[in-house]
Amino acid sequence: MRVLHSALLLCFLSGLAHSQSNVGRWSFGAHGGINNFVNDYNRRMIGVGTELTLRYGVTRSFSLGLKTGYEDLKARQEPPLSVLPSDYVKLRAFTSSITGWIHLDPDKPFAPYLYLGGGALVYTREAGEGEPLPDDKVKTSILIPAGLGFESHLSRSVSVGVEMGVHLG
Repeated sequence: MRVLHSALLLCFLSGLAHSQSNVGRWSFGAHGGINNFVNDYNRRMIGVGTELTLRYGVTRSFSLGLKTGYEDLKARQEPPLSVLPSDYVKLRAFTSSITGWIHLDPDKPFAPYLYLGGGALVYTREAGEGEPLPDDKVKTSILIPAGLGFESHLSRSVSVGVEMGVHLG
């Protein structure tokens, strides 16, 4: 079975993140959100994920950092097809990427940004009853996270934000 991974992540910042309006400033963030796994199966199912971010302000408008997280990615085939080993698939996936953020208006209290990165998706596949699909081997894929979001600065050192993006792999 060909695996094509593309997860739409709607991530809502649930932890702390530091403003990136100054060069040389570190930032830590925690995201939690939902995803939609796009693959060969015809029924999309909502999954959940979480992500930690550590980034450094290289310039006032650019940050570079690491994103790492965990995703439950699910899909179903209706009606079941005989060529597929199961009508349900779930990936338990760990993500990690080096990511760059472009801060479009870093000096404002409401600061939009774009991000793009490259890394790895490490996962196992399961069928409906939790059995490995097709085996229990850990698999790896290239990961390209991209998206947009905004931060609202609550103070000089704390911000909250919302972002939407894709993980292609």
